[in-house]
Amino acid sequence: MLKDKRKQKGFTLLEILLVIAAIGILAAIVLVAINPTKQIESARSAQRRSDINSITKAIQQYSIDNNGQYPTGIEVGAKVICNTGSQKSTDTLSPTTLCDNKANLSVLVPTYIASIPQPDSNNYYVRKSSNSIEVSHPRDTIWNIGGVPSLDLNFAQNKSLIDGVSGNNLITFARNSTATYIGEDGLIKTAAINEPRFDHDLVTKASLGLLVEEQRTNLVTNSNFPLTHQNLGISDSTVSSVLRPDGTTGSVRSFTVTNSAVSPFPFYRVSYSNAASNVLHTGSVWVRAASGSHTISFSLSSATGPDTAANTTITTSWKRLQYTRLPWGGNEIFLDFYTYAAANDTTFYIWGAQLEAGSFPTSYIPTTSSQATRAADVVSIAGTNFSSWYNQSEGTIFSSARMTFNPTANSNFPAIYTTGSFPDRLFMLYLNQPAFNSLTVGADTHSKQISTFSTSPQNFKVAQALSNNSLSYGVSKDGATALTGSISKAITNTSSISIAGSVGATNHIARLTYWPTRLSNTVLQSITQ
Repeated sequence: MLKDKRKQKGFTLLEILLVIAAIGILAAIVLVAINPTKQIESARSAQRRSDINSITKAIQQYSIDNNGQYPTGIEVGAKVICNTGSQKSTDTLSPTTLCDNKANLSVLVPTYIASIPQPDSNNYYVRKSSNSIEVSHPRDTIWNIGGVPSLDLNFAQNKSLIDGVSGNNLITFARNSTATYIGEDGLIKTAAINEPRFDHDLVTKASLGLLVEEQRTNLVTNSNFPLTHQNLGISDSTVSSVLRPDGTTGSVRSFTVTNSAVSPFPFYRVSYSNAASNVLHTGSVWVRAASGSHTISFSLSSATGPDTAANTTITTSWKRLQYTRLPWGGNEIFLDFYTYAAANDTTFYIWGAQLEAGSFPTSYIPTTSSQATRAADVVSIAGTNFSSWYNQSEGTIFSSARMTFNPTANSNFPAIYTTGSFPDRLFMLYLNQPAFNSLTVGADTHSKQISTFSTSPQNFKVAQALSNNSLSYGVSKDGATALTGSISKAITNTSSISIAGSVGATNHIARLTYWPTRLSNTVLQSITQ
């Protein structure tokens, strides 16, 4: 008897793949239905990352093929990438004109990239650092938390004045002198008149953002190699074979110290005879040892005696020393160096001596035969550049910054000013002996103490929201629970913003962002964490 043998069939590979694809599609539909905004933004973020990677690789390959040269418009400061892939029929300007003040990457098409990718919103940016190319898009965590702002000045990341939302430079910047700053390679750089400075931490080389300083004068002449000093068992000379803090090889003062002859007396002294007796002065200087590691101290002293200074270790790397004090007994003041347990015949190099009236050191001001003054940095946004993003009814301003200040004096950080005076003036942050205060309307009429400071300089993130509709405000610093308050009347005449334009503080503004809505207190806390 023949048995009915039926062949048992399984799923084919094609059928399995079709089932998996169907499941994937259904899962995606479910996820989008559950949280469509998050999923759409996730997809856009992935596309932006892909675009950024493609543009970066195209620029790098172009540079390899062209002896290290980059396409036109790529600079140290971030620039908007111009779309030059095609020209609309309604355009009357040439593609070159359309790319004025932007990075023109048309030379990459089609050899290195099929077309210049365009983001779904805002712009892609490109900048070059000392050894790399950086392509970026402004959207990041605080955009995802607070929503799309109307102004985003990411100075630390972009190292430019370009607004990340509009792609335009809305800032009016002025400084009527040259000025120095620390570059991303850790060396001293010089900015031209009216050129903004994007400073870096001397040790970590981290980008600190836009440097804004008050006017200061270096009272020491011949700052690179001062000749006036006490002759206490030392030999001195000017040498020109040492790499200086600005990266150049040139003249520095060289001092060979015999320990037994000088300790604990100053082995080097720069004197100044016109210091105001009731004004704090700060001395600073760059020092390194010719070899080895040695302990010295640096202080200011006067005719009536020395001041106590902490010891510090000096190696073969340049270090900037500083000290602040009031002159004693008259108007004479000295910049003094003392050695401790230094080996006999130890040689030190000294460069960049500076003495300035103030409670903290500012950027190096080089001098020759006479004193020199660095003018104040003046940074503002006004007119249509201001009204294009500012909302008179309500808004939220956020800043990440570093402030160096005098602990005994008042200072203010990014302030939105009206055309009038107090009490119709809105401050972002106010430093008032010794508390951080957020002042929403005038003087101390409506203020909240949001933190006390402990060190100078101090890094912080702060966000302040204001509503003219509800006559209320909220403020959070460094992720603290938002403090709230009410105002007596609406602020309606705001017409400009002055960024860190105050006396008594040096500010590094890493970022300044504005939303034309009153963000919730919870969001204020989140974006400052």
